[in-house]
Parts: sequence; C-alpha cells; structure tokens
Amino acid sequence: MVKIGSLILVSFLTISTAYATSWQTIGQSTLTFWRWDIYTATLYNDQGQYQGIESPLKLSLNYHRNIPAKRIYKETRKQFKRLGYQSSEHDLWLDAFYRALPDIESGATLSFELKSDNSAVLHHNNTPVNHFAASALNRHFLEIWLSEATQEPDMRKQLIKAN
Repeated sequence: MVKIGSLILVSFLTISTAYATSWQTIGQSTLTFWRWDIYTATLYNDQGQYQGIESPLKLSLNYHRNIPAKRIYKETRKQFKRLGYQSSEHDLWLDAFYRALPDIESGATLSFELKSDNSAVLHHNNTPVNHFAASALNRHFLEIWLSEATQEPDMRKQLIKAN
C-alpha cells in the first residue's frame, strides 16, 4: 500500500513539475513616493521578453513599507476608475480581491499570475490566497502597471524594457 501511495505522489509531482512555468524576469522598477520606496515591481513570463498582457505572465510587488489591505484595495479601485473600468463586474472582482488581500508588512510580496486559460492567482509570499476565474478583468488588473495609460509610465517602461 505504501508503495502505491508513493508512486501516485511521485507521479503527481512529476506531472505538476512538467506544467510549472519557468519564470524569467522581463523588467523591474521601484515605486517611490517622495523619498520613500513603496514597492519594487518585477514582471515575469516564460520568455523574459514582454509580449503584451499575454499569459503566462506574473507581476510581483515586493513591499518596502507596511500597507493595510484597505489602502491597497482603495488604490486599486482608483486605478480601475482612471482606466475607465467601473462596471458591476469590476466591483465584484474588486470585492473578491479585497476579501483575499492581507495587510502587507514590509518585506512581503504580492504576486498576480495570469494563467494560460486567462484565470489568475493572487499569491501572498508565494502562497495562493485567491483564484480568479478566467476573465478579461484579470488583464484589466495588470493594465494598472502595463497599459500605455498607466499613471506610472516610467515604471511601465522599466517593467516591459521599452526604450
């Protein structure tokens, strides 16, 4: 019985590893407000070159300050509004985001991973905290940093390695 269980576990780990994304860094940038570093953003995909908001794609934010979940939620809502995303679907997505969002301590990392089926996973310190169903809304979230209409165009240039 132990041998069969071990075989199943090894088979599962082998299959999981075969489908794991090998992340390569595209670019990195630090958001600074006045003289305070807020977070360092790093953008990844499986090629190391920006191909647009196409999966697989992961944005990781390594925070340099303590930030309450409510503040991150409010800023995300504000950025959605800036980009013209104000539907009831966006409200539902933001509510799910807020429910999963922990208060952030300095040194913590939040990562948002866009999967090949257009679903997404929010990670806190490499632990999944929420799965989002396949939707264009997941791409809208990444547009906060990657859209040409972003509030932080210099950060975008560094993340996507644009000239």
